[in-house]
This record gives sequence, structure tokens and C-alpha cells, in this order.
Amino acid sequence: MDTIEFLREQLGQARWFLEGTMAEIDEKRARAAMPGVLNPIAATYGHVVTGEDGFVQGLIRGQSPLFATAWAGRTGLSEPPPEGGDWHAWAARVRVDLGALRAYAAAVGEATDAFVGSLTPGDLDRAVDLSAFGFGERTLGWVLGAGVLGHVLSHWGEICALNGVHGGRGFPR
Repeated sequence: MDTIEFLREQLGQARWFLEGTMAEIDEKRARAAMPGVLNPIAATYGHVVTGEDGFVQGLIRGQSPLFATAWAGRTGLSEPPPEGGDWHAWAARVRVDLGALRAYAAAVGEATDAFVGSLTPGDLDRAVDLSAFGFGERTLGWVLGAGVLGHVLSHWGEICALNGVHGGRGFPR
């Protein structure tokens, strides 16, 4: 297995974990307010999906993300997550249509998979400027692994925990 196949497999597995967990979550549980500064599940899910779209389509490919083009107005989010600023305030006010967000998430996953599948192992050494995020210059391989894959998995774990607080199982079986 080469590095590209490995990344595609790992990204697909991470999405399977996330979507398997989200399949158990109904609208009421998704929108439930959490104590302290924890964000509702729906907002966290929206952040994960738009984050992958923005990183892969926008930052890495230099194209407009799906949420700004083919999926504009159809992502299931009443407003996009902030690029900076107060995430908790956004999470408290955003309205989420889970069905539409799941459809958008599937499209984002397909777009990411197609892009990663188009790469060669040598492409993973290409430099990507992450200075705006405090990471300096990194390789494309690092961005896909730590940035995209790590982001999906870390927030999937958060969603599992929040689901457990509400009596759900968390991990898909």
C-alpha cells in the first residue's frame, strides 16, 4: 500500500466513524445545549465538514470550497462557521438541517477522496503555507494527515462524548 492509498483509506475510515456516530443522533440531541462552553453536536458536525471542505478545496487546491459554489445555500447550516472569532457564539445561534448537512458531508468526502486519489506520493512533499494558522510551512502530506484527518478524528471523539452525555452509544457498531 502506498501513502496515497493509506491516506484515502484513513480518511474514509474517519468519515465512516463520524457518519456512523451521526446516524444515531436525532435533531433534538443534535441541537441540545451543552454546559459551559461545549458546543452542540450539530454545530460541531458542521464545523468538521466545512473545515474539511475549506482546507482541501480552498487552502490546498486553491479553489472555492463546495460551500461557496455547488453547495452554496444547501449545506444545512444557516450561516458558515466563523474563520476566527467566537466559535461558541456561532454554535449557539446556527440553525442546522441534519439531513442537508449529511448530504453536503457526503459531497465533501467524495471531493476529498477524488483529490487525494489524483495525487502521487511525490505530491505529498509539496509545501503548504499554514502561517495564518500558526503552523508555518508544512508538507501537503502533513496537512492531509494532521490537518484534515486529525481534525475529523478529534471532533468525532468530541461528538462521541457529547452523544454519550445524552445517553447515546457514541462509537458506531
